[in-house]
Amino acid sequence: MEYKSCEWIESRLVLAIDELRFCCIDNQGKGYVPMCDFKGGKLPVDEILEARRKLTEANNDEKADSPCKGCHFLVEKDWKAEREKKLAEKGVEVNGDPPLFDEVYVSHYSICNLVCRYCFVFQTEGTDLHAQVAYDLLPIFEDIIANGYLRENGYIEWGGGEPTILKEFAELEQMLLKRGYHQQVHTSAVRYSKEVEDGLRSGHVQGLTSVDAGDRETYKETKGRDRFDAVWENVARYARTGGNMKVKYILRNGNSDPENVRRFIAKCKESDVKTIVLSPDFDEITQRTVTEETIFAFGLMVHEAKKNGIVPEISAAYLNEEDMEAVHRYVGSRLTWPLRRLRYFLHRRNVAAREARREREVLARRERNRGRTREAIEWTKNATRSGWIHPFQVLAGKGEPLDDDEFLELLEYQTADPDPELGAQLTAIARARSPQGAVRAREAMTVGLSFDGWTCDGKPAYVIVDEENADEPRDRDIWVYCSVKPEDGPVRMTIADGTGEEIAYRFDEPELRRIRLPKCEPGRTRIFAVTTDKTYADENCGERELGVKIETNVKRVSYRPALPSVA
Repeated sequence: MEYKSCEWIESRLVLAIDELRFCCIDNQGKGYVPMCDFKGGKLPVDEILEARRKLTEANNDEKADSPCKGCHFLVEKDWKAEREKKLAEKGVEVNGDPPLFDEVYVSHYSICNLVCRYCFVFQTEGTDLHAQVAYDLLPIFEDIIANGYLRENGYIEWGGGEPTILKEFAELEQMLLKRGYHQQVHTSAVRYSKEVEDGLRSGHVQGLTSVDAGDRETYKETKGRDRFDAVWENVARYARTGGNMKVKYILRNGNSDPENVRRFIAKCKESDVKTIVLSPDFDEITQRTVTEETIFAFGLMVHEAKKNGIVPEISAAYLNEEDMEAVHRYVGSRLTWPLRRLRYFLHRRNVAAREARREREVLARRERNRGRTREAIEWTKNATRSGWIHPFQVLAGKGEPLDDDEFLELLEYQTADPDPELGAQLTAIARARSPQGAVRAREAMTVGLSFDGWTCDGKPAYVIVDEENADEPRDRDIWVYCSVKPEDGPVRMTIADGTGEEIAYRFDEPELRRIRLPKCEPGRTRIFAVTTDKTYADENCGERELGVKIETNVKRVSYRPALPSVA
C-alpha cells in the first residue's frame, strides 16, 4: 500500500537533548520533528510507535497540520515493500516485523572544542541547550541491542557537538564496532582519537571533519579558535589509514572566495584526502541569503577537486530546488569551465553596477527631499561625493548638548552614509551616556532601545562598537530575541552600517539568536542600525508594538528558549 512517508519516519531515531526525534531536517523551520520527551534509560517503545502512527496519519490527511508537509523527503510510495527490499540488499533476514530502527543518530550533547559560527552550540549560548550532555548513552544502547531494536549491521551517526570528548565515546564506539555496526563520526579533528583511527582501519567507521577554510585566518574566523595546523595533521593521519575519511566544507558568506577554495583543495591533496563533501550553511538556506559567490564556489570546488583527483560530493538533500538549480549553472551545465567562470564574473560586474546605481539614487532622493533639485539631478549623473552639507557640520555647530531626538537623527544619517569623523563624535557621546560598567567591559553600546531593551513601533535601534583604544580586531556579539508568534511572522531583521556589509535574519517564531557583528578595525568605530520590517504585539509587554530585544552581554540574557539542536 502506498502512502506518504520518508526513511526518517519509517526507520530512524534521533537521540536529541531531552527528547527523541524523527529527524534532523530543518524543513524551513518546521523540522526536527519530535517523537516524545526522553531523559535517558530504556526506550519508550509504545510512545515511539504511537508517535509514528499519528505522524503518518497527519501526513496523509490533506486537512491535518503536519510539520513534515512541504519537506522534499516526504514521498508517496509503498514504504513497507521499500524497506523490505533495502533490508534484503543489506543481507538482513526478517521473520515477522522488521527491527524498530535501521539507523540511530546521536545528538544528545552540545559540548565541543570549537565554536563554529554556524553551529547551534555557538548560536544557543545563553540558552538551556548550550554546552551540555543530556543523559548517559551506554544504558540506551545496551537496551537497543538486547531487544533487537536496531537491525544487525545497522548504522549509528555521531553528531551534536564533538563526540571524541564524551566520556562514553571510546567504550561505546568499540562496543558497537565489535558487534558489526557501521558508524559515522562527525569530528572536529582538533583532538586525535585512537578509536577513530582504529575504526577507520576496520572499514566499519567513516570519519567526517568539517574544515570550512583554506587558510588559518578564515579557519579562526569560522571555527572560533586557531586549530588549523592541528586539524590538518589529524586529518592526514586519519586519511592515511586507507579508511573512509572525508573532509567537509560548509560554503557560506565569508569562506567562499576562490582563494580559500583553491587553498582548501591543496591542503586536501597534501593530506591524502580522497573525498570531499560540500554543503550549504543551513541558516543561509533557511534565511534565503545564499550569495552568488557561494553558488559559484560550489562549481569552483568541484572543478578544482576533479582537477586534483579528489572526488567531490554535494549534500544536495539540504539544498532547496532553487539553490540546487543555481549550483548546476556552474557544476552541471555543458559550458566549459572558462565560460562558467566568465558567467560568474559578469554577474559580479552587474551586481557592482547595480549597487553603484542604487547609491546614486539614494543620494539623489536625499538631495531632492531637502529641496535641492539641482544637486539631485547631478547625483543621477554621477557618484561624486562633493558639495553637500554633512551632518557633522550640524553637530560641530551646536553649543549645547544634543537632545535624544537630535542624537538619533544623527545616528540615522551615520548609518545611511557613514563618515569616520562623525562616527567618532557620536561614539564619544554614546560613551559619555553609557553606564561606566559597560564602558569598562568594552561591550558594544546600544541606543534607541526601550527601558527593557526592545526596538518599538518600527523605529531603529543602534549598536555602537568602539575600538578606538584596541590593539587588534576583536569579536563582538549581540544576543537578539524576537517573541513573534508563527501566525504573526515572519519578522525580518537587518543589521547594517551603510558600508554595504549587512546581516539579515528572519524570525518565524520565538527565538533567541547570537549574532556576531562585522569586525571593526583597531582605532575605529562602527555604528550599526538594527531594523525590522514589521512589528507585533506581545501580551507580556503591554500595548507596545515590538521588533527585537537586544542584549550585548550573555550574562544579562534572561530568556531561555528550548531551541532545536542539529544532529
